[in-house]
Amino acid sequence: MAKRIIVSASLAVVVALGCDQQPGSTAPAVDSAAVNASLSSAEQYLSAGDTASAEAILVKLIEKTPGDYRPHELYGRVLYLRAAVSGSPGAAEHLGRAHDHYRIAVESATAAAVASSELAGLNQSAGEIASVAGRRGEALAHFREAGRLDPTNPKHPLYAAQMLVQLDRRGEARTALQRVLVLDPDEPFAHASLASIALAEADQDAAIRHIEAARAIDGDSLAIRLQEASIRRRCDQPRRGLELLVGLDDGTRAEEAVTAEIAECYLRLGEPAKAAEAWEHRFLTHPHHPAAWRAAVRAAHARLAGGDTEAARWWSRQAQLVAPPDEPEVAALKQAIDSAPDSEL
Repeated sequence: MAKRIIVSASLAVVVALGCDQQPGSTAPAVDSAAVNASLSSAEQYLSAGDTASAEAILVKLIEKTPGDYRPHELYGRVLYLRAAVSGSPGAAEHLGRAHDHYRIAVESATAAAVASSELAGLNQSAGEIASVAGRRGEALAHFREAGRLDPTNPKHPLYAAQMLVQLDRRGEARTALQRVLVLDPDEPFAHASLASIALAEADQDAAIRHIEAARAIDGDSLAIRLQEASIRRRCDQPRRGLELLVGLDDGTRAEEAVTAEIAECYLRLGEPAKAAEAWEHRFLTHPHHPAAWRAAVRAAHARLAGGDTEAARWWSRQAQLVAPPDEPEVAALKQAIDSAPDSEL
């Protein structure tokens, strides 16, 4: 009951916007104090995870103050949070709408001539949401505009470089990353990104040089450690890759990306039984994870590759027990096992 009263009070503030119409005017005056109070209420609801109440306030506020960028920016955050927690097919739509509101916020803030630093931050946020929404071209435009407005911040060209890599514009990405390193020579992800570009261009020496520089700067980053392991494997150094990962704690080795890289390194070394053990460790660590069946499938394939049909069949049964009905990968695994030369049907 108390929450309902608070919501009603907040909405009353929004509805009151513009009610003080001056004689002879054609549009209601906007009470800036009421606008700020409504924004504050919406922010509080958003912080509490109550996106419905925040949305109710912001929809009305946007209607009453269409030229104000702040309600659009906050509504974009509401929609982004909704997409992040929904886990439903509607998440993509929420993300698209979130970026739509951020785009309007950027346009409105530009028209209002807000401070360059604030506008740069708004473009950066808009770019990050556009990126998650799969709008890479628009994300790149936002990041580049942020960099133009705030040329001393290395974050903007770093994010622009990530988009350029995804757009397969490696030359432009390299230029952006070199700009990052001028601004901050100790930015590890700039070196890591240059390593990825070098590897894509088959320059193994440069790839290893850059990823070693990244790890020298940030040796605690699991992402960079994992990337180096992958680069080592792809540069025919799978043993070096394993050395980076096998000493990690049990929980970290059970993370899917880490497990996958360990298994790939062992397969490259011709040790499928150890690859299977990596996947089995993940399955046994997280048996109730929604994707646990994938670990069982990969363990079975690795056992099959090592000629252990009996173990492969056992792991196939584990996959069948936890996988979604009629999962194609599980069916393909069963067929592969049944077709094995020493399989007992």
